[in-house]
Amino acid sequence: MQWMLEKKENEKIELLAFLREQLTADISVKTVGEALG
Repeated sequence: MQWMLEKKENEKIELLAFLREQLTADISVKTVGEALG
């Protein structure tokens, strides 16, 4: 049972890291777009 909880935690951390990267990329695109626009 313990390993299932740990697996879930790891997946949550990976998802958060992925979302943070997506958000950072999105902000970068907007910033570049505004700078060029």
